[in-house]
Amino acid sequence: IITGLSHNFCENPYCSSVIPLCFAGINTLCARNRSKSDWYHFSFGEHVCSNCFESLNTNTPKHKSQSVSSVWRHRMNLWRREWLKKSSQLGRRRILNAANFLAAQMLPWWLKCNKCSQWRQLPPQTPVGSTKCNFRPDKFTCADIVKVSDAPCSWPVDERVKIVISKPQDFLASMHTHAWLQASPALKASSSYGVDLAGLSPDPLPGFTIEDEKTIPPDSPFRVFEEDGAFSPIDLHAWKDFHSLKCHGKLYSLYNLIWNSSIDFLCLIFRCVCVGVF
Repeated sequence: IITGLSHNFCENPYCSSVIPLCFAGINTLCARNRSKSDWYHFSFGEHVCSNCFESLNTNTPKHKSQSVSSVWRHRMNLWRREWLKKSSQLGRRRILNAANFLAAQMLPWWLKCNKCSQWRQLPPQTPVGSTKCNFRPDKFTCADIVKVSDAPCSWPVDERVKIVISKPQDFLASMHTHAWLQASPALKASSSYGVDLAGLSPDPLPGFTIEDEKTIPPDSPFRVFEEDGAFSPIDLHAWKDFHSLKCHGKLYSLYNLIWNSSIDFLCLIFRCVCVGVF
């Protein structure tokens, strides 16, 4: 933070005590953390300055002639078309605005260190989806992003993390846009229903390549291929042998869903962590 400058704080009561920092940075006039104008709130400690937000708004005349803004508006339009292709008939009536695009494409990723259990924000456009990188929940450590210290885990904790941990229930309530589950194993199985109805995001993880997708076997969880819901119900013998299914049905469904994504491997705890189940 540069001293000697006045700052406007977020008007949202959830993070009114935190100096906002623009996570987008897509406009040459981006205010970063020195804006005296309005801020657009997205969640605890995550904001976009008015210059970046309005540059995506095609109805703002002063941004129409800027070439950088035009590139990002073009990307937003391409993203919107892909979403509409995979949405239901009801979802296609929705108007995906700049806030939806920023939340889906520009929000930074956070990972928890496997050594010190501290949460760290990743650099923009980090390839979190590649199986060959360390930016994965089962591999990540502070040393992957802190390069200027011999003790990376001793690096100060982000103040925004403290706010989220102290108020975990308020975090979802503070979000400006709907939270979509990204890179879910259920995407291929339920995409025909429309991703918007299933709460799923059609956007791939950053860095997820065609080679990574080829490692996933083309299996179907349904008895009849391409007929969603065509499966045999569990018989009475299965209920007696696996009585815990009655109490933890959703947990077993998630377990089987992850196992179905790679049926040749055991469904161990680190695989569940990678896809965000635990």
